[in-house]
Amino acid sequence: MLSRILAFGFLYAAMFLGWVGVGLWMLLAPGSIVNFVRDNIALIGENRPSCAAKLLVRLAGAGLVAFATRFAFRFAELLH
Repeated sequence: MLSRILAFGFLYAAMFLGWVGVGLWMLLAPGSIVNFVRDNIALIGENRPSCAAKLLVRLAGAGLVAFATRFAFRFAELLH
């Protein structure tokens, strides 16, 4: 029983850290995210990342961090 609780706790912690990590990466380095997407998925042209693309990446990063924060509060409320 305790190992199952620890497994779920580890899973939730890994998800939370992943969302926060990717969200902060998107907030702090939007140009590298745009280049990463362009190089791996080929959705964006070859020119320099525009301000609009960087803004969209930053908004998505802020959304991920906000979601992770809400997730953490809901999980803490569940445990309480």
